[in-house]
Amino acid sequence: MVQTELIPPPLKKGDKIAITCPAKKLPAPMTDAVKLLQSWGLEVVLGETVDASFHQFAGDDEMRARDMQRFIDDDSIKAIIAARGGYGTVRMIDRVDFFLLCSTPQMAGWFQRYHHIAHPPFR
Repeated sequence: MVQTELIPPPLKKGDKIAITCPAKKLPAPMTDAVKLLQSWGLEVVLGETVDASFHQFAGDDEMRARDMQRFIDDDSIKAIIAARGGYGTVRMIDRVDFFLLCSTPQMAGWFQRYHHIAHPPFR
């Protein structure tokens, strides 16, 4: 089977990007990162998991899956950034429907290429 690398279009000023935490909770607020992204002209949407806490995770499995699904389903989101990945992603990944992401190559490219939480359908 020949695999084709998905190359997403570059982000541009005015594009909306999402930040979610599919696994471990953040140790500190993302204020500086958000300011940097905004200084590049990007509209940043924070998921509810960015400030959530459930044991060591950024919310329970259902919340993290719901947050990811919300951004996958939103066609105005041009990129999804995982603020923090890890084992918690495995706990919730089967609750996420990746069909729309797989059918939108530019989004799948951004999701896959720039963080380590890529799910096997994108490899």
